[in-house]
Amino acid sequence: MTAPLLITVALGSALPSADWQAFESAHYRLTAPVGFEQADDWLALAEAVHAELAAYFGAEPRVEGRLDVVYCPDQASYRARLAEDGVDPSVGDAGGVYWPPNQRAYLWRQPSQSFTRHLFVHELVHQFQFLAVMRNRGACPSWYTEGLAEHFAFHTWDGAVFSPGQSDVVGLERNIPNMAAAAREGRLDLLALLEGRMGGPKPESWAVVHWLLTGAGVGVRERFREQERAMWHGRPFDVRAVLGSESELEQALAQGRAFLGALETTWKIEWIEWDTRGDVLIGRSGVVSLIRRDDLAARGGLDARFRASGRAGVVLGFRSTAAFLLVYFDPSGSVLLTERVDGAWKRRASAKVRARGQWDVAVTTDATGLVRVEVDGHPALLHRVEPELLAGPPGLFSDACTAEFEGLRFRPW
Repeated sequence: MTAPLLITVALGSALPSADWQAFESAHYRLTAPVGFEQADDWLALAEAVHAELAAYFGAEPRVEGRLDVVYCPDQASYRARLAEDGVDPSVGDAGGVYWPPNQRAYLWRQPSQSFTRHLFVHELVHQFQFLAVMRNRGACPSWYTEGLAEHFAFHTWDGAVFSPGQSDVVGLERNIPNMAAAAREGRLDLLALLEGRMGGPKPESWAVVHWLLTGAGVGVRERFREQERAMWHGRPFDVRAVLGSESELEQALAQGRAFLGALETTWKIEWIEWDTRGDVLIGRSGVVSLIRRDDLAARGGLDARFRASGRAGVVLGFRSTAAFLLVYFDPSGSVLLTERVDGAWKRRASAKVRARGQWDVAVTTDATGLVRVEVDGHPALLHRVEPELLAGPPGLFSDACTAEFEGLRFRPW
C-alpha cells in the first residue's frame, strides 16, 4: 500500500461552500470539508483499495493525475455539488455516484461511519473499473458492476490492511442476512440475475457475485473470471459458458443457493452507531448505542476487554429494544445491573469497583437466572433474576460516549 502524501490544498469558490479542502495521496484527490478528521485514514484506505483492484483487474485507471473523489457532509451539499458539476440531478437521491463524464466519484455521509466507508469503497470500485478496463463506459450488465462494487465494499479495515469480500461484517443494512434467508427459502433466483432479467438490485447482485467469486467450485470461478474479461469489452454474459450444460447449470445454482443460505452474521445493530477497527468493536453515540448477537448460541454471557469515556457494558437477554438487561460499568467506580422495561430503566443490583475507564470483564448467566460479574479477574456482582429475562442473546452498549471492545469471547449455556 502506498502511504498518503498528506498534502492539503485549500479550494476556492468553485465549490458550493468556501469551507472545503483537498487532501491528496499518491493516486487520489479527496475533496471534503475543511479539517475532515478521517481524511488521512480514508486516503490510506483508498490506496489499499487501489492496490487490491489493480491486482484484481490486472490494470490501472488510464487518467492523467489523481482520481477525484468528493465527500459531502450531508445530502444538501451533495446535491449542490452535483449541480455545480453538471451532474444529472436524478442521482441526487442516491448515497453516491460515479459520474463518467467528469471521471469523478461523489458520496455523502450516511447514518454511520461504517456505512459511509462502505459507500466510499463502493464508489471507488466503480471509478476504478470504469477507468481501468471499460474505457469509461457502462460496458457490463448492472448486476455485475453493482455486485462487484458491493463485494469489495463489504470489507474490514484496521488502518493498514484492507480485506474485501467479507460476509460477516458490522453494518446497518441487513442485506447479507436477508439474502441468506432468501436463498434458504427458495426466493433468490440466481439464474434470473445472471440472465439480466432483474437489472442490478444491490443485495441480489452482491449475492450472485459473492458466490461466483468465493463460494462456487474452482471451474465455475475460473470460467466466471474469463467471462468478466469478455464483459469489460462489451460482450454479453454467457451463463452456460460459466455454469455448464442444463444439468450442470441446475447443480451449480443449487450449490450457490446452499452456499449463500449458509452465510451467518454475528451482529445485529439495534441503536447506531457501531463500527470495527480490525478486531475492535466500537460503539459511539450521543445517547445509547446497542448491538447484539444475531443468534441465541451465546446467551450464557461474554468476556471482553473494553475502554470507554463514559458508561458502557454488556447487554443480557435481549428480547427487543424495550426489554433487556444491562450490566453498566461506570468510570466513577460502580457496576450496575439494570433492566429495560417498557422503555424505562429499573435498577436490579449494584456494586463498587475500582474507578477507571478500562476493564477486563466476564459476565455469565445460567438457565436459573443467576447473573455473575467479574471485573479484572475478581468477583464484583452476583444477582438472580427471573430466568425468562435471560432468554435472548447478549450484546454490547455505550451510553452517550465512545466505547471500544476487544477480545470478545461468548459463553453458551
